[in-house]
Amino acid sequence: MQMKDLLALPAFAKARLLAGKRGLDKPLRSANMIHSFDPGVNMEPHQLLLAATFKKGHPYSLVAFVQELSKQKCAGLVVQTKRLEKAIPAVVIDACNRLHLPLFELPDTIHFSEFVHQLTQFLLTGQTTELHQALEIHRRFADVIVSGGNGTSVVVQLASMLNVPALLLNDQLDMIASSDPVTNDSFFEKYWRLRELIPSKQLPTLQLSILQEENENPCAVFPIRTACARKGYLIVLGSASKSDCPFALAIEQAANVLSFELMKLHAAEQQARLAQNSFFFRLSRRAPPFRNGARRIVSFLCQQGLCIHCCPLR
Repeated sequence: MQMKDLLALPAFAKARLLAGKRGLDKPLRSANMIHSFDPGVNMEPHQLLLAATFKKGHPYSLVAFVQELSKQKCAGLVVQTKRLEKAIPAVVIDACNRLHLPLFELPDTIHFSEFVHQLTQFLLTGQTTELHQALEIHRRFADVIVSGGNGTSVVVQLASMLNVPALLLNDQLDMIASSDPVTNDSFFEKYWRLRELIPSKQLPTLQLSILQEENENPCAVFPIRTACARKGYLIVLGSASKSDCPFALAIEQAANVLSFELMKLHAAEQQARLAQNSFFFRLSRRAPPFRNGARRIVSFLCQQGLCIHCCPLR
């Protein structure tokens, strides 16, 4: 859900967008009511704040309040003004425009309780729809694994759904899987730029981050954390405008499935390492002196059932 979707609510028919028009594409996750414009407010990211009245205060303290909302990734601010109250100060409107924070004004002709009711229904409906979409997308990725696919198959499926290239990197930023051939020069150049760019960023775990260099197309990076504390990176080289599929949901669900694939790879590596350690330990304890060394080693391998070319020695 985005802030611009609120414009379809009947309660917004008479509402005015005072500032922050360029911020209407911000995601909307929840809503909360406030009773004072305190700069020390704590809120969740992508939350819409509702104020049933506009309390007068020093304009610059209100600007500090707006700046704090922007730092905490506030989705927007809805204020209902009364007939006896002064208009919202111009410096506050300018700050909202500068920070791309949508600021709506509800006239007193709109019952605030009705607006809250419509907003609650809208959020619940949107979250229910998003949950169904997430389940459907997750099922599609899970079906790829159940049918015998691997991490590469999931990455290819994700790229097909979003119509943009995708790749999977391990914790050392080495490529594990990609939807496009590595021989593609432009694709390979982007990969090497990402190897340099990702270590310089403090990317939050289990959260989608958008990286964009100057004069370059944006790319979405989703760090994957597994139970073994080793992580990978799921990267989509493109933006959400190229597909009707929910962009963030598709990446998140693909990352969920790929996290299990990374754990399987880690388990296989650990099993192979244990087998190697066990073999060389037994070899060092039981192998005879290396007189005619090659034949004696092969004989030992035959006894352990580890040699596939043992017939000539029997």
